[in-house]
Amino acid sequence: MKLIGLGTDPVIQRYLKNVHSLEHTVEEGFPLFQNAEGGTAYVGGFKVFYSVALDVTPQEIDEHVEAVLARHAEAVVDLSVADTSARGTLIHYLLDLRPVTSPEGRFDLYDKKTRNQVKKSYANDLRVEIGRPPAGLYALYEANMRRLAGLPKGREYFETLERELGSSVVCVSLYDGDTLVGCNYSIVSPEYQFLLLNVSDPRYWYLNINNRLYDEMIAWALQHTIRFVDFGPSVRKDTTHSHFKEGFGAQMRVILDREQLPLARRVQNFFLQKKRNMRLRLLKRSAASAQGDVSKESYEKESSADVYDSEELKWTEQYLLDTYFAAPGRILDLGCGVGRTSIALARKGLEVEAVDYAETMIRRAQKKYADTPLALHFRVMDAKALQYQDHSFDYVFFSFNGLDYLYPEQDRRLALREIHRVLKPGGIFAFSTHNALFIPNNLGRLKVVLKSFLHLRVHPYRWEFHPFGRRLTHYTSIGAERRELREAGFAFLELVSKYGKEQRTVSYKDPYPTYVCKKI
Repeated sequence: MKLIGLGTDPVIQRYLKNVHSLEHTVEEGFPLFQNAEGGTAYVGGFKVFYSVALDVTPQEIDEHVEAVLARHAEAVVDLSVADTSARGTLIHYLLDLRPVTSPEGRFDLYDKKTRNQVKKSYANDLRVEIGRPPAGLYALYEANMRRLAGLPKGREYFETLERELGSSVVCVSLYDGDTLVGCNYSIVSPEYQFLLLNVSDPRYWYLNINNRLYDEMIAWALQHTIRFVDFGPSVRKDTTHSHFKEGFGAQMRVILDREQLPLARRVQNFFLQKKRNMRLRLLKRSAASAQGDVSKESYEKESSADVYDSEELKWTEQYLLDTYFAAPGRILDLGCGVGRTSIALARKGLEVEAVDYAETMIRRAQKKYADTPLALHFRVMDAKALQYQDHSFDYVFFSFNGLDYLYPEQDRRLALREIHRVLKPGGIFAFSTHNALFIPNNLGRLKVVLKSFLHLRVHPYRWEFHPFGRRLTHYTSIGAERRELREAGFAFLELVSKYGKEQRTVSYKDPYPTYVCKKI
């Protein structure tokens, strides 16, 4: 059995002694940490400072772990194993660089998609620096945690790490001029590099900056004869990031979920975890109210995907296909859901990039159209941070009011700027939006307005209530929308409505008219 990882590193062992008062010993070949008075024995490591077991069978691991647990009344195991069926809430991805003989050879580990994205990530003016943690790192980290509705560690946590570990902390930092746009924060031991933190600015994702950060980190590791790069722990259900890491050739491993604690301690830990989960839920609700993620939350439900799982086009959408999307070209279908409009666009002969920020929708669409021979690709992506180069599309379509579920208005304007950026000059942009001047023509629509009013939401956002959840929805007048388009760099072409083309009539009769414009 070969052990690598931070738990085996003397620098980390000294850190755990100085900061957490944990003394280091070895039992059954595993590093073991325990305070001088006894107490809980941490087998393999302590929290993220775990050990990685190589060249050993699951049976041998079990035998050694059981032997250690038999000697301690209280014990927690922090040990990574290759057995993916092992019990463990957390997983991590380990990249084995031993077969690579030169930095250039790393590309042989990557899959085709990742190789292409890495190459694209270098086609810009971003500057890389490798060394100490950069100024602005903590602000970028906090912004990332707010976006993810997570609990950030205090600044003092990182200051203590950097003071105790010194040159073992290595950061790959990416700059746009003097602005920090991304950073990979690693802890390095003689043959092992552990990625503690990856943070990036979503506004730069279209430049594939995370691919650049990971590739620069791997290249640096090879230059310094590091043989294993650990991409850090995550939960099993985080499939999007798992696929990203697999693209670099990393293999999934499981961090063993083994505890031997008295009943009172287990009960205490149970309620501490419940308290933490409650804090996370409150943070998510707060973030949803502040950032509009309450709409995303409703879209992530399977019941929401069921509602949108259709191929039926609306009259206005068919009109757009026949009139504005008739010529061959590349189209970005934003807010594609389960692919209702995407498949129709592909059948029209267009090359379709279909994106949605709801993973549930995209998974359903990918499964539904897995066997289609058409040029149709589904991706999880946010309209505010499109991961495409400038001037990539002939057309952009944001169907059935999808633009209206971006909150606040600043995010809506940011999406319009992103759409303008990825469109070719003269490219067509079409979308529908809720009409603020529409006069409710039935009791159901009147109830929606009154209910939103009672929840203190009138303008420009109102609440919509659905069986699968509630959504904050943007309303605007036709005149205001045309001004917004002009300010975003678009020329208005046509108002599409079954009530005709006269703006005054459409304003009062159509709940969500469709706008067609072009990039100028």
